[in-house]
Amino acid sequence: MWMWSFQRVSRATLSAWRLVAALYAPYKLIVGVVQLWWHLYAECTDVKRQAAARAEADFAHLLHSLPELAAQWEAKLSRRRWAGRGIVVVAGGERYALLAQRLLHSLQHSGCKLPVEIFYLGREERECTAMDELVELAKTACAQVIFRDLLSSYPTLLDVSGYGYAAKALAIVASSFEEVLLIDADNQACCDPTFLFSVEQYTEAGALFWCDMYAFDEKFVRMYDPWQVRRWPTRIDSWLQDALDWWLLSRIRAKPDFSAALQAVGVQSSQLTCESGQLVIHKTRCRRGLAAAMLLNMNSHRPTVYAGLHGDKDTFHIGFRAVGVPFHCTGNRPDLGGAVDAAGCFYDTCFIQRAPSSKQAVFAHYCGRHRGDERGECPTTYMTGVGRPFRRWPEDDRRGYTGGTVLTVPLHTLSTMPVQHVTSHM
Repeated sequence: MWMWSFQRVSRATLSAWRLVAALYAPYKLIVGVVQLWWHLYAECTDVKRQAAARAEADFAHLLHSLPELAAQWEAKLSRRRWAGRGIVVVAGGERYALLAQRLLHSLQHSGCKLPVEIFYLGREERECTAMDELVELAKTACAQVIFRDLLSSYPTLLDVSGYGYAAKALAIVASSFEEVLLIDADNQACCDPTFLFSVEQYTEAGALFWCDMYAFDEKFVRMYDPWQVRRWPTRIDSWLQDALDWWLLSRIRAKPDFSAALQAVGVQSSQLTCESGQLVIHKTRCRRGLAAAMLLNMNSHRPTVYAGLHGDKDTFHIGFRAVGVPFHCTGNRPDLGGAVDAAGCFYDTCFIQRAPSSKQAVFAHYCGRHRGDERGECPTTYMTGVGRPFRRWPEDDRRGYTGGTVLTVPLHTLSTMPVQHVTSHM
């Protein structure tokens, strides 16, 4: 009897060991894969941290030496001859030429008589159907429209990535106007912007910039939002989302931290960033500041600068600060034009940028987000105040906002309606 029991236990033990052996191989494989993934993750993180540290040091050194470099370029710019006032637009290729057509239509509808210089990057951007249509449209415009190839002034511009952003600063320098109103191709005029050359803030400082939606220390895109079924994310949702963003993304996607270098030139982390969808510059009065902004966007410095900044948008006010040239920035976040979907979430398609003193809406800057959105052409609502951004991802790649005040007004009335008139509050 005891012999039979022993054999029975032995068979059970053997079966168990066989099961363990059968499971050990895939377990060992899984552990090996996890260890390899973690090793690669750590290596990638270390490499990114080292690259970020180098970029931070290079950027700090660049800002420290910028006054000397800008003084050299200021001497070169002083030999150039500029005259008059005008609008500068960078628009080439099929996509941006189509956007520039809408911009020209809005300027013509507003009654603007300022001459326009449209810059494109090389023969390839010039030879397309949309550019031909833009040329024909320019012939019927109320003011003179001239097309210029920016590569004739900067033939090596395309050699370094980010040239699409850098082209705007370089186009300002290359233009024939002494006083420039730079307008992005995906921008539209809500009224005649000519009066901006006469507002007190511009005449005193010589440069006029507009703020963006977020500060330097704010996350302006929510990368993960599992609570997409809710109308608005709650405070707890937002906290959990912050934790998920940090855990999943911060170590991999972190940009270099330029805060120390920026504080050295007077830029605080809590300060609103600027956007370059529109700006006004007196090139003669602000020659040194313009030289500094141009240097930050040139091929030799662009990789370092763009590693921590979002393209050219903050290079103007940072360059002006670094060399001590005064400017005026509106100081307020833009209103957001867009629409409210069936779930009640507000999605923006454009920034509503207002005049610095009268609060008159002057520009509707679409920032590229209107492409693929059937409501982007005609926003039906807009948001004022501070809205917390979030993103329904991956089901919906549009950016949404919660908080702030949503108003329902026709877009064409924005040029005369002040912010305080609330017609619908959600």
